[in-house]
Amino acid sequence: MRNPGCPRYLFVLLFFIVPLGFCQDKPRTQWAPVPYDPNEPVTGGLKALTNPQERSAALQLLDRARQNYTFYGPHAPAFTMKVSFTSNGQSQYEGPGSMQETWIGRVDHWTAKIGSTETQRFIYQGQMWSDNPTAPIPMRVQMARSALLWPVETPWARVMLRASAATIAGKSAMCILTSGGMEIVDQPRHWVEKEYCIDPESGNLLAWSEAPGHFVFYDYTTSTEFQGHVVANDIYIYEDRHRVMQIHVDSIEDASNVKPESLQPPPQIMAKGPSFGLLFPTKFPLFVGGAQGTSPALIQSVFVHATIDREGKVIEAEALQNSNPELAARAVETVRSRSHGNSSAQREVYVNVELPNVQPADRTQPIVHTSGGQSPI
Repeated sequence: MRNPGCPRYLFVLLFFIVPLGFCQDKPRTQWAPVPYDPNEPVTGGLKALTNPQERSAALQLLDRARQNYTFYGPHAPAFTMKVSFTSNGQSQYEGPGSMQETWIGRVDHWTAKIGSTETQRFIYQGQMWSDNPTAPIPMRVQMARSALLWPVETPWARVMLRASAATIAGKSAMCILTSGGMEIVDQPRHWVEKEYCIDPESGNLLAWSEAPGHFVFYDYTTSTEFQGHVVANDIYIYEDRHRVMQIHVDSIEDASNVKPESLQPPPQIMAKGPSFGLLFPTKFPLFVGGAQGTSPALIQSVFVHATIDREGKVIEAEALQNSNPELAARAVETVRSRSHGNSSAQREVYVNVELPNVQPADRTQPIVHTSGGQSPI
C-alpha cells in the first residue's frame, strides 16, 4: 500500500541535495567511534536534513510507521492481540513465552509467560492491578511490548535528523537517525542517535534501533492488517550482534463486543492493592570520571540495556557492546551500582556509559561531539 502522505519526489530530494558545510567550534570532548555491528543497516551516505522539505518528508514517513504500531489512544479500536516468542540471551528470564492482551479504551487486561514465570495485569478505573503487585516484569516481556506497541516515538520539533538509503532483507529502505543535539558532520552513526528504517513505498517499519548494538527487525513476509494497522507477523531482536528474541504475532482481532466489566480484576486481586505500570523506553548518558588530576584523551562508550524498578534499582542489565569484555563488565556494574531515581512505573532504559581511556589503543579516527545531549523521548 502506497503512503499518500509521503510523495516519492520528496525522498528523491533527500539524496540529491548538495552537501552543506558548517563552521565548527573547537571540540570539547572526543568519543571512540561506534564499533562495527553486522546488523547496522546504514554503512555510509548519511546526510543531515536541514531544509523544510527534507525534514517534512522524513517526519511524515516516521509518523506513518508510528501509526502502524500505535494501538492505544482515545479513538483507537478495541483489540485482542495474541503473541508468542522465544528468547535465548543472558538475562534473568529466558525461554519460550507468550502474551495476550485485550484493550478497550481505558480498560485493559494482559497476561504474559516466559519460562516458568507468569504475570497477569489489569488497568481498571485508572489504576493498575496485578496478581503479584510488587513483582517485576521480566525484561524480555517488556522488550516484546516495546517492539509491538510503541517502537516509534513522536520526534521533538527541533530534533536533529540524518538520513541514508539502505537495503534490509532485499527491500529498499529509508533510514532516519534522530538525536537531540550533536554536530552536523559527515560521519557514521553516533552514540546519541536512534534509528528507524522504513519502506518508503508502504510506510512499513523495517528496523528500529534505540541505541547502537540494539536492533529490531520487522519481517512482513506475512503480516496482519487490523483497522488500518499493518503489523509484521515476525519480529527479530538483536543485541551485541546476537539474536536474543524472536516474536510472532499469532493474531489481532476486534474486541469491540467485549464488555468492559468482563476485564475487571477479581476481588482477590484487588485485595492485594494496586500495582505499577510500564514506561516507554528511555535513553540517557552516565559519565564515569577518570582518576583525579587526569584528562582522558578519549571517551569509550558502552550502552547498557536495563530495567529499573520504582525505587530506581536495576532489575536486569546487559551490555550492548562486548568487544571489550572488561569495559562491558565495568559499564554494567556501574549501572547496577547507581540509584536511578524513584518512579511510579517500571522503566526500560538504554544507558550510555561513558568511560575515560587515558591511553587509548590504536583505532580509527574518533567521533567528535560538542554536546552530550540525548534524543528526548
